[in-house]
Amino acid sequence: MKKRLIFLVLTLIISIPLSFSSDALFSKVDVPRVGVEKDSERVPSEGLTRYVSADGLVASVKDSEIKYYHSDRIQSNRLVTDSSGSVEKKFKSLSFGQEISNSGVKYAFATGKELDESELYYFGARYYDSDLGRFTSADPVPSEPAYQYVRNNPMNLVDPSGSLPVGALTEKWAQHTFPKDYGSLKDNLMHYRYAWSDYGLLDVSAHVNAKFARNTIDSVFNAYSEGINSGKMKTFQISMGGSGSESLRYSMQVKLDDSLLGEGISREDLLGIAFGMFTSLSYGFEDAQGEHVSNSGHRSSSYANEDMRSNYLSFFISANDFDSSEVLEKLGARPIDEIDSPIEKKLFSVFKGLFMSKSHEWPTNFPSWINDNMPEENYDNWKTIESDSIN
Repeated sequence: MKKRLIFLVLTLIISIPLSFSSDALFSKVDVPRVGVEKDSERVPSEGLTRYVSADGLVASVKDSEIKYYHSDRIQSNRLVTDSSGSVEKKFKSLSFGQEISNSGVKYAFATGKELDESELYYFGARYYDSDLGRFTSADPVPSEPAYQYVRNNPMNLVDPSGSLPVGALTEKWAQHTFPKDYGSLKDNLMHYRYAWSDYGLLDVSAHVNAKFARNTIDSVFNAYSEGINSGKMKTFQISMGGSGSESLRYSMQVKLDDSLLGEGISREDLLGIAFGMFTSLSYGFEDAQGEHVSNSGHRSSSYANEDMRSNYLSFFISANDFDSSEVLEKLGARPIDEIDSPIEKKLFSVFKGLFMSKSHEWPTNFPSWINDNMPEENYDNWKTIESDSIN
C-alpha cells in the first residue's frame, strides 16, 4: 500500500510542468491571411497584434508580449495589464460612455467598441454619441425606441450590434441598485392608487407610474437629435393629464433654442432641459386643474399634498430608468388597500382635502440617493410657444 502511494505521488509531481511559457497559450492561434497570392503563404506575425476573445476581449499578443484586458459587467475594458499584473492603460467613463480619461485602451466601451476619429462609437448598425447618450440615427428595429441607447439602462443592458439591446453578460453577474425580493409589494402595490411612504403620501398610478415624465424626456432627446440632423429645431408637444371626457389635459407647445445646434451638449444638459419643461408642465397642470375645479364648483385637488412629490419621484425614476416598485420599496411605500370601494375612496379624498396641507414645491425631504441624482432645472435653452388645457 505504501509503495503504491509513493508511486502515485511521484507520478503527480512528474506530471506538473516545471515552468509555464505564455507563448504556449497562443502557439496554435493562426494569424489571418491578408492579401496573399498563394494559399501556402502566411502573413508573418512580427509586428502584428493578435487578439484573443472569450465573451469579450481577453488579451492581445504582439511579438510574444501579452497584454491582458480587464472588463466590467457591460464589457467595457477598464484596465490593460502586463503579464506581471502591472497596470499599463486605463479607461474611465460615465455610465453612458462619456469619456473621463483614456490612457490608450483601444477597444474600450461596452462590448469593446472603439472611439473613431469622428468621436463616435461604431456599433455596426449605426453610430453612437456617448456625450449625448443617443444614437445618431434611428433604430432599424421598429419596435425599439428610435434613438435611445439600451433603453436608457446602460448598467444592465448592452447593444453589440446597434440594433437590439440585450442583458449585460449573465444574470448572475447583475448588480442591482435596489433589492429584488419585494415580496407582496411588487405584486400588490401597483394595484392601488395611493401608498404611504417614509417621506409622505404618494399617488402611484396617476403620478409616479404615469408616462408624463418619460414622454417629456424622450421628446426632448428626440427633438434635439432631429434638430441636429435637419439643422433646425422644431416645436413639439408635451402634456399631462387624462384623456377621458371628464379629465383635464394640459399641453405645452415648446421649442429648443437654435443655439444648441452649434454647441456640444451632454445627456445631463438635455435632462436638465427636460426637467425644466416637466417642472413647468407640472405647475401648469396643477394651476389649470385648480381653475377648472373652481369653475365647476367641485372640491379642488390642485396641488394636493402628494402631487408634486409624486411627479418629482416619477422624473427621478424615468431619468435613471429605474423600476418604480423597487424605488417605492426603498422609500418604505405601503399600499393603502383599505380604500377599495367608491365610498371609501371618496372619504379618503375628503380626508386629504381637509387634513393634509397642499404642496406647491418640489419635495426637500427625499433621501440623498434621489436628490443627488436629479438634474438641475434648465429654463434658458428652450421656450414655450403655446399652452392649453382641455377639460
